[in-house]
Amino acid sequence: MMKYASAAMILALSATAALASPESEISAYRRSHGLPAVTADPALNALAAKQAHAMAASGVMDHSVYAPFAQRISAYSTVAAAENIAMGTKTFSETLAIWKASSGHNTNLLMGDARRIGIASASGHGRTYWALILAAPNAPKRHKGLVLVAGDAPSAAAAPKEASSRAERPRTKAGCSRNGADGMWQKLVCWLNGS
Repeated sequence: MMKYASAAMILALSATAALASPESEISAYRRSHGLPAVTADPALNALAAKQAHAMAASGVMDHSVYAPFAQRISAYSTVAAAENIAMGTKTFSETLAIWKASSGHNTNLLMGDARRIGIASASGHGRTYWALILAAPNAPKRHKGLVLVAGDAPSAAAAPKEASSRAERPRTKAGCSRNGADGMWQKLVCWLNGS
């Protein structure tokens, strides 16, 4: 009897893992790093879907296939947003594993201000294309502009799986520091802005 109970428990856990939503998988990962969970946002889902479908239709994985990320996210009125894209994976869990293993994508997944996500996938040219947008809650447009901060994309030489990340942050002098914690792009932007 115990043997059957153990088998039932394993099946139940497997089914739960298989049915986990991207929202719950990302939220669990963020909580394991002491960050708040995220919730799906219909407006961000629509933005992610446009990007995923544009990549699938063109067969090109790039943040600007539909339109540049800064342009696409500007209508959302957020103070911080990031986008991860990928192609070649079949499931969201595979895609999330690739993003976790990439420093730039992982930084986006663990963006402290993020509370909302939009996720979409689309198939085309024999591949599945993924787009994930993470954003801080909507805010009134008080910032002067956005500064582009790009993360490192993982090498896909050994496999057809690829990913890319892009983040948008408000341009403020308070966001610049010289303590070495900022990435190369952020330091360059701070230097160019005279911060």
